[in-house]
Amino acid sequence: MVKWAVELSQYGIEYRPHPAIKAHILADFLVEMAVTQEESSTPTWVVYVDGSSTFTGSGAGIVVESPYGDKFQYAVKFLFPATNNEAQYEAFIMGIKLALSVGAKRLTIHSNSQLIVSQINGNYEAKEDKMLEYLTQVNELLSRLDSYDVKQIPRVENESADRLAKLASSLTNIDNRKITFLTYDKEKTDGSDVTIFCADSEQPT
Repeated sequence: MVKWAVELSQYGIEYRPHPAIKAHILADFLVEMAVTQEESSTPTWVVYVDGSSTFTGSGAGIVVESPYGDKFQYAVKFLFPATNNEAQYEAFIMGIKLALSVGAKRLTIHSNSQLIVSQINGNYEAKEDKMLEYLTQVNELLSRLDSYDVKQIPRVENESADRLAKLASSLTNIDNRKITFLTYDKEKTDGSDVTIFCADSEQPT
């Protein structure tokens, strides 16, 4: 080692031995790496929510996407009066509950409501008592997740949930019965057999 030090000194290069890594620094690094690997291995579910309030009633539209590409769509008719902001919060609550019910631990929630997203993210204050009650319930549900991200997106990017919410709010004379939506792929008058496709008819409880 002394020989190399003498040789290097001719070129103005000084050899400095690498100091030992302190044990607590190494321990902190290993803990950080373990947490990062655990988070990256936990799949993220994605939920799109929207609420709608019209003269015929109110409702919510919810789209749940699994990490494996499965998509579940819900149009929920409210049997109680709700303003547009209340409908938005109801959609949030149902969306989170649906995600929790399938075991989601990491969740990304999309909504086109700037007010509701800003209140949940702490950028806006919920001043009305009803809004504060909704916000408290949303935060309690979110606390059951390992991690989450609430994002505001343009309405055009939330089209599926928006369409479902408008469908639900426009339905009239609906009680607690489940409704099955059917679609035909061919006209009955063409003489061929008709195949009936049944859309998801599950309703969240």
